[in-house]
Amino acid sequence: MLTSPGIGSGLDIESLVTQLVALEGRPAADRLSRREAVFQAELSGLGTFRAALDGFRSALEPLKDLNEFGSRIASSSDEEVFTVTSDNNVVPSDYSIEVVSLAQAQKLSSGAFLDADSFVGTGTLDITLGAASVSVDILDSNEATLANIRDAINNVENNPGVVASIVNAEDGAHLVLTSTETGKANTITVTASGGDGGLTVFDYDPPTTTNLTEVQAATDAEILIDSFTHFSTTNVVTGAIEGLTVELLNADPGNTATLSVSVDKDNARTLVEDFVDAYNSLLDTANELTRYNPETREAGLLQGNSIVSSLTDRLSREFNTTITGNLASLRDLNLSISLGGKIEIDANDIALQSERPSLDDVLAENFNDVGALFADKTDGFAVRFDGLLDEYLKFDGLLDVRSDGLQINIDGIEDSRDRLDLHLVAVEKRLRTQFLALDSLISQLNGTSGFLSSQLSNLVRPDVLLGRN
Repeated sequence: MLTSPGIGSGLDIESLVTQLVALEGRPAADRLSRREAVFQAELSGLGTFRAALDGFRSALEPLKDLNEFGSRIASSSDEEVFTVTSDNNVVPSDYSIEVVSLAQAQKLSSGAFLDADSFVGTGTLDITLGAASVSVDILDSNEATLANIRDAINNVENNPGVVASIVNAEDGAHLVLTSTETGKANTITVTASGGDGGLTVFDYDPPTTTNLTEVQAATDAEILIDSFTHFSTTNVVTGAIEGLTVELLNADPGNTATLSVSVDKDNARTLVEDFVDAYNSLLDTANELTRYNPETREAGLLQGNSIVSSLTDRLSREFNTTITGNLASLRDLNLSISLGGKIEIDANDIALQSERPSLDDVLAENFNDVGALFADKTDGFAVRFDGLLDEYLKFDGLLDVRSDGLQINIDGIEDSRDRLDLHLVAVEKRLRTQFLALDSLISQLNGTSGFLSSQLSNLVRPDVLLGRN
């Protein structure tokens, strides 16, 4: 038997059930949504706070490395003659440099052939460069041309560094062998063996055989450093002054240029400025997250959150800590905390009634101590700040614990919504049952009412009462 809700009573039962279920669930649903919004807002705020902490920590990384503070500036007074780079271990100083001669690679040339396709001969060429050697086989007479010999040398596996080329001159084609390595130690020897003997025109092993002509000798570079002679097999000199790499570009015998090494104070100042900017940026974020406007009643995502206020308090206390050393605190760099909590550079503390040396003065007079103030492995302020941040940022640290707790609460709200949904399903079922019963009852009453009305109308007919047919 098919039934349609509301037929007996005329009521819109589906609409009534839907509205009553919605009314039943709305207060609880709204309450859960408000709680979830609070948890989500705090979770979002913690994410923003974590990003700010990461930014501050990134700024601390170079400050923890003493080498970053020890960077040097190396320069040449004549960069057409030589250029220079340095590591951070070079003692600041000036040196007089004279480039007497450059290192050269040896170059050998054969006699003249008619052209590159000229037949030379077959056999084996044993080519040595310095302590390394290789054998080049020219066994096929059809491949024994000058051009093919050039290609065989260039393509041989484990070539020690000899490049073959053909130079076409007025008198004919010459095979030219050039070393890729400079210095006296890197000379070329060539010995031919086997075959038809034609390759002996390339024999070169002075003073025994010199069938090739030395176009350019292998030489070491020679420089004078403060009148001390130094030889180098290459034009990149690394061993003359520890920590310095000098690249020789042109010989200029008889003339000197100055090589200068100084500490990079600008880089050190930039490191300090980056630290101040990162600290202040973190404070701006913390203030924005914890703000409250009493007029508009608008609050930051972490207003009243103890994690943020605790960290900013600890950072402020850390800033005012003193340690052992020539520079004992960040205030010795002429850094100070403003009324708003931010760090300022070279803003003299009026309460001291005296001016501190400026940051630039400190860098000029106590350069090495500035690096130690930040990077000392035990008491350096960058190390101390980083350790403080680690309590918040490490795995299972304070931020993780709080974020995990919020996520558990959010997951709990989802569980509550599932339970609410089950409850509302039961309410809907109960209401529909009750309304269907009411509809059936009304339908029965309407049927009874119609029957009684019909019977009563027959009992009181006027023509019966007057005896009329």
